Amino acid sequence: MADLYILGAGGQAREIATLIRTMRNAEWTFRGFVAPDGERHQPSRHGETAGDDEWLRTTVESACLVVGMGSPERRLDVGRELSALGRFEFPTVVHPTVSLEDSFISLGPGVVVTAGCQVSCDIEISEFALLNPNVTVGHDVLIGAGSVANPGAIISGAVEVGEAVLIGAGATVLQNLSIGDRAVVGAGAVVTRDVPADSVVVGAPARPLAKELET
Repeated sequence: MADLYILGAGGQAREIATLIRTMRNAEWTFRGFVAPDGERHQPSRHGETAGDDEWLRTTVESACLVVGMGSPERRLDVGRELSALGRFEFPTVVHPTVSLEDSFISLGPGVVVTAGCQVSCDIEISEFALLNPNVTVGHDVLIGAGSVANPGAIISGAVEVGEAVLIGAGATVLQNLSIGDRAVVGAGAVVTRDVPADSVVVGAPARPLAKELET
């Protein structure tokens, strides 16, 4: 069995540790968390912190890694950096209650799909993306690398989500729209038009966040 580590030591990482234990996958042995920036504190009931970033790069010759960070850009940066080393595998992690059979769904390396998600058909989810609990994804959706949908978000059919996008809890993206790279959709927003890259939209219907509110 391959050793498996979760990258991160915060709440998102602990939630993913719970998911890993639920899966009871015979191919992995969960060895603990890899804490960023030397941070080593971790409640023991969720597993031990095995080491930090430097320890992973210099000591571990091979392992399976799961990105346990909630920030889209951080997920993508860390995942791609460690993947480029050629020593680590990034398994796709899907909660056992989520059915993906016979639905023509493509999941990239490092994708995490958590409990309660409803995933339709003809969907492509790229590397290191994360669907948090109870997310709904409609037909013909493309979700870019590193993007994160927070709990209860609804992504309607034929939506294209760019890279490193954050879709907030309870937000709804209506059909046939696009969300540009690194955009943020606020919690509870209802997206009725395309969202440009690097923008923040909030409200129902969703509108760009005023610059004076961002600072």
